[in-house]
Amino acid sequence: MEVAKKLQNLDSSESEDISQFDTQSKTPFDSSSDEEKIEAQVQKTYEEENRKRVRKLQEIEERKKKRTAEAATKRLIRKKTEEERERLIKEEESAFQSNRELYTLFNDLQGIAHDFNLEFETPELVVVGMQSDGKSSFIEALLGFQFNIVDSNLGTRRPLIIQMIN
Repeated sequence: MEVAKKLQNLDSSESEDISQFDTQSKTPFDSSSDEEKIEAQVQKTYEEENRKRVRKLQEIEERKKKRTAEAATKRLIRKKTEEERERLIKEEESAFQSNRELYTLFNDLQGIAHDFNLEFETPELVVVGMQSDGKSSFIEALLGFQFNIVDSNLGTRRPLIIQMIN
């Protein structure tokens, strides 16, 4: 019982000390204006956090839009590239067919000239240039087909004489 009385006395003396402290100095719990300040600070912090979240969400949305736009651009580029590739293939096939017809006609002319013992002079072409100037590529473009192995580093390494024979 004695211990209980001492605890009671201790509790009552502490409450007197606390009440004296509360009346002597303002604590955050003492004044309603202090409570309002704390509440305002909490509200300000809450609003700031919300603004940060909103900014972050906006950044995420902007990144999504950017990725979507980039993906659309890539698709468009792929589509245009594929269309151009198909156009070039058709053009090349057409040119190849035209060249084949020209070669056939030329060979027919040579054959007719030979059959009737007529002199038929064929054009002679000499291509001269420095190394890697595209001489072999030029001749291949004129003929319409690749006849030589050309390495981008080495180029053609021999003199060529091409004679079209019927």
